[in-house]
Amino acid sequence: MDTWKAYKRQGLVRLSPTPRQLPTKQRLAKFYPQEDLHCPLCQRETEDDHHLFYGWQYASAIWIEIQPWWAVSPAFDSIEGRLWPLLKMKRDKQSKQITFAIFLVVIHHTRLARNNAQLKHQIIQAKDTIKIIKEQILHRVVFLHTHTKKYSLHLHKLLQ
Repeated sequence: MDTWKAYKRQGLVRLSPTPRQLPTKQRLAKFYPQEDLHCPLCQRETEDDHHLFYGWQYASAIWIEIQPWWAVSPAFDSIEGRLWPLLKMKRDKQSKQITFAIFLVVIHHTRLARNNAQLKHQIIQAKDTIKIIKEQILHRVVFLHTHTKKYSLHLHKLLQ
């Protein structure tokens, strides 16, 4: 096996945490006592992985916009409900890679919006985040296509 291929696979696994591995107030309270476990953005619910990535209005708005753009499974009420269809879908390899990348980018930007609100007191609008997500995915697919020439079928769909 080529050393670089092994490194790339290892790097992808290392950089793709599930939402349950990311720190939320509820998860951090297990290790460090917290006075306020409420979401810093909506101030209504306890900040846990489900609320932050699916229940929060900001995350829901992102998933609703991404779903028609790229055929991501409809919103589920659990992380497993979102991940299971991604793992079992009947698509070609490139389509699965794009779908998984979208999943990771949405999680990253949801977490980034939460951190900006909590630490910097800046609110990032969901529509701006959606635009950034689409640009990042498109740039990544164009980059991969220039090197492999295997993504031409997917570029047209992403450009819509």
